[in-house]
Amino acid sequence: MLVKYNLKEIEENVVFLGRKAFNNVYLALSWSGTGFIVKFKASRITVDFSDTYNEKDPAYILVEIDGFKYKQTIQSGREKIIIEDLSEEEHELKVTRISESACPIYVSKINLFGKNPKVLKKENPFNFNVEFVGDSMTNGYGNLVVDYSTSEFYTSEQDITKTYAGLTAKHFNANLSAVAVSGQGIYKNWDGGQLFRITDFFNKAIRNTEVLWDFSNNPKFLVLNGGTNDETFGVDNADFKPAVKKFLLYIRECYKNTKIIYFYGLMGNRYEKEIKEVISELNVFDKNIFFLKTSHITQDETGANSHPNVLGHKRAAGELIDFLEKIL
Repeated sequence: MLVKYNLKEIEENVVFLGRKAFNNVYLALSWSGTGFIVKFKASRITVDFSDTYNEKDPAYILVEIDGFKYKQTIQSGREKIIIEDLSEEEHELKVTRISESACPIYVSKINLFGKNPKVLKKENPFNFNVEFVGDSMTNGYGNLVVDYSTSEFYTSEQDITKTYAGLTAKHFNANLSAVAVSGQGIYKNWDGGQLFRITDFFNKAIRNTEVLWDFSNNPKFLVLNGGTNDETFGVDNADFKPAVKKFLLYIRECYKNTKIIYFYGLMGNRYEKEIKEVISELNVFDKNIFFLKTSHITQDETGANSHPNVLGHKRAAGELIDFLEKIL
């Protein structure tokens, strides 16, 4: 017997990771860290994707079945997740997008095979929701690289679950939302452009579309890590400061009760003074905005293109976790 579902029709039974967004009935795995958890009974399960993925570099998803993990490439969207030879008892499938690209991966349907296959209700396993906003560091650009001298980068060398964001969320057993795009800044991007800056995509439910996020669920905390790409381009400190203030005020407008932490310094600290000044000004009427400085990555902590590797992310996560445990 075969039963087919799109995730839209069974969404009450599914736990979604990160910003949940549908394109009609297709679930968009747009941001790194987005995905879903489904509980089911079947002897075989397959997952189909829309064949609209169109990027030079493949995307990667992490597939977990009953705790067993493996990575799978998505190059065209015609790939399938296929898991078979299961006992017809309860099983749990978790699918997480772990690498970045401009193109969403769309999950079209799941297919269950067996004598009496069915989807079961999956209770939310997380303590609360958290959100990380930023650039390549948040996404884990090159974090799997161990040779710091390399200037090349492949999407296979990126895993958001092994970033300071992923590790911090795991520590708190929190549902991670990561809204980040490599190369983008708060005032200007790494190339000097001002299109699709962090301040511009923060309100997106699906990256590179007009589908907006509704901000209906306040995360317990939001970690902002931005400014590195502004520094790369050489944005004047006097231009950066008002842009940061405007953005922090916008975040507060969107998330009324969330603790906001500006986490800064892994790849430069040019704007530390300006960020601190802004937060001090905002603290006059909002005590739930914080600044946390981290030190620049060392040689041993460096992955591709001078970005933090797994060791750098682990150290940064430890600092962030220690700070959060004091303020939560």
